Parts: sequence; C-alpha cells; structure tokens
Amino acid sequence: MRQILHKKNWFFVAFILLVGSLKFSVLSNYFGLNMANYRLNTLVNRPIYSLPTTVSPPPILNLTINNSSNTNLNIGFRHANANFALVRDDEQTAINLWRELPESELRLFYYSELARKAMLYEASLQWLKWGELVQPEIGDWVYWQAILHQEMNNLDIAYTYAERSLKLPLQHIGYSDIYYFIGSILSQTQISPASDSISYYKQALSLNQFQEQANQINSYFDLAETFRNLGEDEQAIINYLNVLQLNPAHYSANLWLGSLYWKVEQDFEAATEYLNEAISLEPNRKWAYRNLATILQERGNIQDAAALYQTVLKIDPNDTFAQQQLKRLNE
Repeated sequence: MRQILHKKNWFFVAFILLVGSLKFSVLSNYFGLNMANYRLNTLVNRPIYSLPTTVSPPPILNLTINNSSNTNLNIGFRHANANFALVRDDEQTAINLWRELPESELRLFYYSELARKAMLYEASLQWLKWGELVQPEIGDWVYWQAILHQEMNNLDIAYTYAERSLKLPLQHIGYSDIYYFIGSILSQTQISPASDSISYYKQALSLNQFQEQANQINSYFDLAETFRNLGEDEQAIINYLNVLQLNPAHYSANLWLGSLYWKVEQDFEAATEYLNEAISLEPNRKWAYRNLATILQERGNIQDAAALYQTVLKIDPNDTFAQQQLKRLNE
C-alpha cells in the first residue's frame, strides 16, 4: 500500500512541475513535505506527509515559507531536485543545492518544526543537522539542536551543543538567550555547583542580548530561585523585584516576595500586598492563600488564618499541611 502511495506521489509531482503558473511557495512546500518523506521514513515510523501543514515557523524568523515572494519556477525545480537527492540518499547533492538556493534555511527550519510539533524528534533533529551542514558558520543550528536535545531529556548533549553555539556567529538568536539556556540546563542536571548557574544567568543579564524577553524574565526569576534555595534571601528579593519590573503579573515572583518580606524583614504590609496580588492574579492556585494563612497564624490572627486554610482545602482537599494547621487552630 505504501509503495502505491509513493508512486502516486511521484506522478503527481511530475504533473505539478509542468504547471508553470503555480506559485513557488506551493510547489516548494509540496516537494519538501512529500519528497523528503522517503528519506525520513528511514528515521521515524510516521510519514512526514501525515504531519499538519498549518504549522508555521515561530516568530523568531519573522518569515514563513508560505509567504515567499520568489515565483521563479526554476528555483522550484532546484528545490525539488534537492529533495529528490534525499530520496536517493545523496545527501551531499541536496546540501549543495540548498546552499545555492534563497531562503533554504527557512525551509529546513520549517520542516524541523513540523516534525518537532508532531513529537518526531529524530526527524526534527535530522533537519537541523542538514541546516548546520548548509550553514556551518552559523551557530543558530547548533543552538536549536541543543533545545531539541533538552526536550528529548539529553541534558548533557544539550549543554555541549549550547556551549558550542556560543563560539559561532548568530543570526536569529541572542547570546544572552544561550547563556540563560546553559544556566537552566546546569540547574536541571545539578552536575555543577549552583554558582555555575548563577554565573551564566548573570552573564546573560549583563550582555542583555536577548532575542526573547521571556528569557530575560526567566533569567532574573531563575537567579532569584537559585539564591532563595541557597538561603540568600536578600539577593532573591532583589531579583524577584527585577522580574516584576518586566512582568508585574508574574504569579510566582509576587508569591515569593510576599513570603520573603515577612521572613527577612517581618514586613507585614509588604508581605500581604504581594501575596494578595498573587491571589488576584491566579485565584485558583493555593500557594498564596497558604503562605498568607501561615503569616496570619504567626501573628495570632487565628480566625482569618483558618478561613484561608479552608480556602486552600477547597482548591486542594488533599493538602496535608492545611489540614494539620486547621486542626491545630481548632483545638
């Protein structure tokens, strides 16, 4: 059955190539998704033509394959030839053709994203490796492979690739994004002291070359979390405040600021302000209620503390801490 499908694809491609009025973007996407299927069937169990065709590249590239302005049919033929080369396992010919063609890097990244969104990680990784061969001087491909290895939980490999990408010029990635990424990898693996993660987060923030603001926010937040886990609460407060400068609606930053202002400075007003803000941001999460209840309990406000513990149990009836504290207050 699969052989019949493949023959039909070949005849249909031949017919499409004769229709010179079709736009280049339609031709190239069809060829990319159908001809590359033959090559990728050796890597994954699911054929590439069954992937959703509505997936677009992320905004990092600011361009999409479907919006290509080049309508030169000759370029469409050459893209098709590159994919025919993959069918023949002639990888080098495909790479040579891609190097000559405009916007081929967008196409390769696009196919990688299609596979990644379908959780076909080996196929996605293969497209990125071809992209690296087409543009060996560009570090983006190496970094994208690092991200994919992180998703595959290959953290040691992800770290190695990210470090290598720092040594290459970048087109669509900021160096700060990579420093943040390495810091987060080190935090996950716990193979190095926390000071190493702190060093990478600080380097990311010092350079301030973020392509994505989310990574800047996360750099401050993860730095705060690292300091808090080390017991350096004052440094944690500084960095949680930096998070709120960029994103005042950050639930966890408000949550921990409220808790730390009470723990470090016994500042009840500041503590309640931040915890109440966290509650207003996400009223269906229990943590701010619970932390505020603990503070009220310590201040001897038994009635209000008990009411908050009851709210916690409405959200999570299995919260043993709230159960224990409520039992203690009712004794």
